[in-house]
Amino acid sequence: MTSRRVFGAAPFNVPGEFIGVDFSPDSRRLWATLEADNTSRVVAFDVESGRVAEQREVGTNVWAVHTLQGKDVLVGGWGFVRRIPAKGKAVWTLKGERSLHLPCPRVGRARRGRTP
Repeated sequence: MTSRRVFGAAPFNVPGEFIGVDFSPDSRRLWATLEADNTSRVVAFDVESGRVAEQREVGTNVWAVHTLQGKDVLVGGWGFVRRIPAKGKAVWTLKGERSLHLPCPRVGRARRGRTP
């Protein structure tokens, strides 16, 4: 029998697969890129408690996150980098060839057989 999961009941517990991670410049938040139901989002966890501090939907095929001073984050995938402010709507998007991507520590296996 599989035990029942209650999301949010344990630290750093949200639905989806963690793909990329980054700490905020002050190390108080851990940002994670997650994919679930064909959409990507970034989630900030309070490092001390492990609770979700904020979330932002960022579109599809996003696998990297890099935090900036303040509350802005850079997110990226193959061929694009996007700046997302605290309000959640992209300020700018840089598009290019597939080789354009945001370097970022990745969690676990390579996504769908691809490596950065």
